[in-house]
Amino acid sequence: MSGSCDAFFLNSAFISLSLAIQQGKSFEPLKDLPEDYHLILETSAQQEQLKNEQMASLSEDEEFLKQDLLAIPNQPFFLNKYFIAGGGLSLTAIVLLTALSLEDLYQQLLMLILLAGIGLMGYAGFLDFGKLNKRRGIEQKIRETERQRARAEAVFKKENAPCVELLKKAGCADIASLKETIKAYEQFLSVR
Repeated sequence: MSGSCDAFFLNSAFISLSLAIQQGKSFEPLKDLPEDYHLILETSAQQEQLKNEQMASLSEDEEFLKQDLLAIPNQPFFLNKYFIAGGGLSLTAIVLLTALSLEDLYQQLLMLILLAGIGLMGYAGFLDFGKLNKRRGIEQKIRETERQRARAEAVFKKENAPCVELLKKAGCADIASLKETIKAYEQFLSVR
């Protein structure tokens, strides 16, 4: 009976020793961790939070810009009421000037109507030009927010390089799993 107990304890000690060896092998990459890895992980978490806040702000700005862009009417300028009214006045004045032979005063009045019609058509073109400039300006701001987003991603990637290197070295997918692995490693070292 004493022999079977000794064999049982010997067998369980062998199993626990082999588990400890396997666990030690899984922690092999963590032996080369820098001493300031806690600082690296904390800094990375702060940078990620800042990046997320910046991305949320940029997305909000971009959404407002897109709403402003949609608020600008997108109809051709020749369908503008000023262009139609000016075209009607100009056409009427041209038809009356060519069809009728009027005295000086009436002829000058028709010329004034013709000029007013041309002015209204020009005003419609001016309004359309303003819409186009406003649309281009908003589209430029949208492209700038996209550039800022890409720039923020690049800066975060550059500043987060030490943390990514730690993740690769430990074979972990994210910071939470790395913290758990490091915690298990520290427990392993304290038990050992």
